[in-house]
Amino acid sequence: MTRTIALITGASSGIGAEYARLLADDHDLVLVARRADRLGDFAEELRARGAAVEVLPADLGTHEGIAAVADRLAAGDVRLLVSNAGAGGYAPLVDVDPRDKHRRRTHNPRVFLTKTSPPDTHP
Repeated sequence: MTRTIALITGASSGIGAEYARLLADDHDLVLVARRADRLGDFAEELRARGAAVEVLPADLGTHEGIAAVADRLAAGDVRLLVSNAGAGGYAPLVDVDPRDKHRRRTHNPRVFLTKTSPPDTHP
């Protein structure tokens, strides 16, 4: 039987890594995060559990990173998208530089990746 492929953003640590661990027993994985070194080490752990693992280093805070993941999703074989990547900060809104507000809005990967992923990967 063919295993379902899941693409997980923010997969190198935290919640994204936990999703990958939970899915590795019965899914193949595409791991996405900025840190290629962390992804490579983590991929080995998941391969030991039987998952085929593809590593896709991409910074989803950039247009290039979002495009790389969108291109991977366009292959059409990903059936589960865990859109977990994120960046944040904490400050009163009036103290946040307007350029930073704009960057966070224009580089929001969740909206873009969800819209570009195959229809059966999201509600």
